[in-house]
Amino acid sequence: MQLSFLRDAYERNDLTAFQADFPQVEEWLAEAIKVTRQLSVDLSPPILHGEGLVEAVIWLCAQMNEQYGLKVDIKANGTTAELDEKVRVLTFYAIRELLFNIVKHAETLEAALRFEHQDSHLLVIVRDHGTGFDSANVMSNPHVAHGLLVIRDRLNLLGCTMEINSQPGIGTEAIIEVPYGVLNT
Repeated sequence: MQLSFLRDAYERNDLTAFQADFPQVEEWLAEAIKVTRQLSVDLSPPILHGEGLVEAVIWLCAQMNEQYGLKVDIKANGTTAELDEKVRVLTFYAIRELLFNIVKHAETLEAALRFEHQDSHLLVIVRDHGTGFDSANVMSNPHVAHGLLVIRDRLNLLGCTMEINSQPGIGTEAIIEVPYGVLNT
């Protein structure tokens, strides 16, 4: 609407109106560009495509701390084998969704994230000591656990698994198992 006012002022050769409206349009465009750039980085951070999974998750946790105050204790034992990019990206998105769930539902702003290198697979364990929930009931209800079920199904399609263990008052533990060599053939 503001652009149409600006165009009308231009067509009427009304320099005063044009000068009054133009700075506002410039400000809105600059803000739209800033938001778009941030969304692009949030949805597909460059570090994810250039670095390993652990490095990308360290960046993610710093972002989660800055934006939401979530403090994540990250530990990695050993060096993980190189993962196929599709598996690495999907695992990153799964971890991001699990961390968002902690912020939204767990009533805690502390989490632990472990990368455990084993001979044939990588275990990613995301744990919190928040409110927890009845994971058996929730994970069997697609209306309640929609996001978690979508993640699990996508991971399964790439040969990975995700298990959710939780009880009310105890907290939640999510275990993602990523076999090495998936999609590398």
